[in-house]
Amino acid sequence: MRAYPGLALVALVCAGPVAAEELEGVPAKPPVAKSPVPKPPAPKPPTPPSKPQAASPQIASPQIAPPKAAAPAAPPTPVATFDVVTQENLLWAALANGDQAAVGGLLAEDVVLVGRDGLRRKADFLTTLSQCRISAVQVSDTVRRPLTADVTGLAYRVRYQASCQGQQVAGDQTETSIWMRQGPSWRLVLHTEIATPPPPAPPPAP
Repeated sequence: MRAYPGLALVALVCAGPVAAEELEGVPAKPPVAKSPVPKPPAPKPPTPPSKPQAASPQIASPQIAPPKAAAPAAPPTPVATFDVVTQENLLWAALANGDQAAVGGLLAEDVVLVGRDGLRRKADFLTTLSQCRISAVQVSDTVRRPLTADVTGLAYRVRYQASCQGQQVAGDQTETSIWMRQGPSWRLVLHTEIATPPPPAPPPAP
């Protein structure tokens, strides 16, 4: 019996893979290259939701006010505008007139008066004044001594005549007064007096 190549090929195919050299006379088909099947990408893990960042507290900078410039002090009234000799003459004129209100207005409340009778205060001095009356006053040999813008002193010689309780009194004294500015007015705060010594006797004739 004649063999058919076609059946033998079928038998070989059914029998399994046959090497190309066993199939004589049958041209071998080139192997078909299989395209690699791409693998699906691995799923990405879900991204956790981002937590909102807490806002950092805003610290307000302290507002420091600039230092205020000190107001310039008002310049004191120059002592030159106050005439201490005129002020002392006003006091003696009030004494000569027996004007206790005027005398009291020129004396400080804490005035100290020092004389041959010792230390006196304002009320005591005004009481004594009510018992005497000055009839003549002569002020000379004045010496001014400005101490501060509000204090000035005066030294001088005074001659006067007075009547105290019916008796005539004559005085020749060297006195010192300290005047102080209190508010808008100048007032006597300290007064001293001593008897002016007599002039020295002239030298004997040769």
